[in-house]
Amino acid sequence: MNRYVFNETVLLSQSDGIWSGSLAYSPDPTSSLMFFMNGQLLSQGASDDYTLSGSNIEMSNEVRVTLEDKFFATYRR
Repeated sequence: MNRYVFNETVLLSQSDGIWSGSLAYSPDPTSSLMFFMNGQLLSQGASDDYTLSGSNIEMSNEVRVTLEDKFFATYRR
C-alpha cells in the first residue's frame, strides 16, 4: 500500500552555518521526494540544492536561505 504526503511544511533551522530540517517520514523511495523552496522545486544530490539522509534534509551552502523562506515537501512513504 502506497502512502503519500502532500505539501508537508518543513521547518529549517541553522546550526554552525548549515540549514537543515526533518520530514515527518523517510521518503520511500528517496527519489519520490519533491522538495520546494518558495514554490521552486529543488534538486537532490551532493552537488545540488540539498541532500537527504533518512528523513533529514541538509541544504547546500550554495542555496541562500533566510528566515522568510517557505519549504514544502511531497513524497511517498
